[in-house]
Amino acid sequence: MKLLLDAPIIRNRSDGIDFIRAFFALWVMAAHLVPWSARVVDDAERSVLEQIFRGIARLFQSSGETHPAVLGFIVLSGYCIHRNGARRDNNFAIRGYALRRIFRIWPVYVLAVIVGVVLFFVSSAQDTEMARALLGTDGISTACVIAKLTGVSSFIPGLHICSFQGNAPLTTAMVEIWLYVLYGVVVTLLFRGVSQTTLFTAIGAAYLAMFVVVAVLPELRGWWHNGSVFSFALYWWIGALFVQSELPSRRFITVVIVAWVILTALLMERTVESFVLTEMRKIVFAVMIGYGVVLFDRRQRSWYRLGSRIGLAGYSIYALHAPVLVALLVLGVPGWGAFLAVLAIAGLTFLSFERPLTDLGKRYARQVTA
Repeated sequence: MKLLLDAPIIRNRSDGIDFIRAFFALWVMAAHLVPWSARVVDDAERSVLEQIFRGIARLFQSSGETHPAVLGFIVLSGYCIHRNGARRDNNFAIRGYALRRIFRIWPVYVLAVIVGVVLFFVSSAQDTEMARALLGTDGISTACVIAKLTGVSSFIPGLHICSFQGNAPLTTAMVEIWLYVLYGVVVTLLFRGVSQTTLFTAIGAAYLAMFVVVAVLPELRGWWHNGSVFSFALYWWIGALFVQSELPSRRFITVVIVAWVILTALLMERTVESFVLTEMRKIVFAVMIGYGVVLFDRRQRSWYRLGSRIGLAGYSIYALHAPVLVALLVLGVPGWGAFLAVLAIAGLTFLSFERPLTDLGKRYARQVTA
């Protein structure tokens, strides 16, 4: 395996990656919108669309595990960070990296926390029971908002539900922030001579140790699947390791796909109820996603541009969609209108807030590394 610091560096913008980001963002939003819309209008007869999404959930989440698009986001994040990340010969500076990451993710994250709190009160004023059910929030707590802003629930499972606070999907973004920190720590140690094998062994040992704890304590599995830095770190680094000069062979990926099919069949049919098999399937799926990300990145197609513009605002879509959807739905806006409204709001947020601050972070990073 090529060392991380010796992997080829890729600087060009990729429509393929933005296309994947758009796909994952819209999938997550639709997976929430369809059942929420049906619940708000008390639709006793399931629509074809709702049945489709229930079928997809049964296929990919038969044991309540991480949504496949969220898992895809984590793998994609690891790939993108290292795609143009630390190398032996690119004058990588940890201060510049930290500034770029802070300005890239933190302002939108804080905005989304505030929007979640405000719109929880708006939704609750219209329909308290519905707002609490859809947002997973019984009430706003200062302590829990602080837990959400600091991301401590990524390490402390007891704070997982507490940290929802009107915008539950942010629990995964919270973990991603800590994964950025982990990347900085790892590459700093690599530059100082610590072996890659030692570092990955430590990450793997932490993963396995917490995996055993969660296997013994089933009540922690919601946190493990949706808000744990210990589990997400493994998928994230799988993405980073795909930034290599060579792809795995077709025979290898064929074996991986077959393994996923077998594990899925076992879990869907309840032939066996196993936390171990569930986690094995997630790891296998992360490898499949990593392979797909590389293909979309390296084999550019003109039709990628159809979705890549939406992908640019993918983070804003993901961060804001849940509280905005719930507020609009309980206020009587039809599902299609709520969907379009989220796209419009996220697009404006990206253009007026996310992108300017991202560019500002890049300028500061250049100044401190000049």
